Amino acid sequence: MSLLSEGYPFIHQELECFAATGKVFLEIGCGVGQYKKTIVSKGAQYIGVDVTDKDYGAQKRNVDIVADAANLSAIEDASIDVVFMVAVFYLLPAQDISLREFFRILKPGGSVLFFDYTEKTINRMIPNHYEMLLRDRSHYQLYANINVNNFIGVYRKLRFAGFRKINLLVNKNMYRPSLARVIFFLAYRVLPITWFAKLNDRYGLWSVISASKF
Repeated sequence: MSLLSEGYPFIHQELECFAATGKVFLEIGCGVGQYKKTIVSKGAQYIGVDVTDKDYGAQKRNVDIVADAANLSAIEDASIDVVFMVAVFYLLPAQDISLREFFRILKPGGSVLFFDYTEKTINRMIPNHYEMLLRDRSHYQLYANINVNNFIGVYRKLRFAGFRKINLLVNKNMYRPSLARVIFFLAYRVLPITWFAKLNDRYGLWSVISASKF
């Protein structure tokens, strides 16, 4: 099975830690809904949101609500326990507005979870983004997002939107078995979070950020 249909194991593990009976999860950019089964198996409710319900070729999207992350008017205030997204936040054209929408729909004590690529990974995926910007100004927002898509940049946006208890999470399955995994775990334990975040942004593949409403 592919990652498109099954998802990443470490993300399933992290979601299991947050899922519980009666909780309501909302996934932004849900696609085929790879993580729905894990959430529902814990007795929680899953709502998938995406900008389209068109299928990925043979893969069918699992979309409950077609909407933009910056306009979640179909979702009531204070009705969601966890908002999460996987490799989506850096693609959002209106991140600040989207964060305010997440804050609005979350219950007091609710959480947002970003499973996103680090700045290093994004630059590797889009090595010519600066040249792309020069050719087509419509790519400007993506270019801007790439350059703030690090822990400090996202931290500031979350704080401005009203979120607190902002943390960088680490799961051993985020890294391939190697000396690098050992180094990252040691660094996570001994370094201040801002120092570790810079290390992870530069050398890591994923950035997993959590934050709470109040």
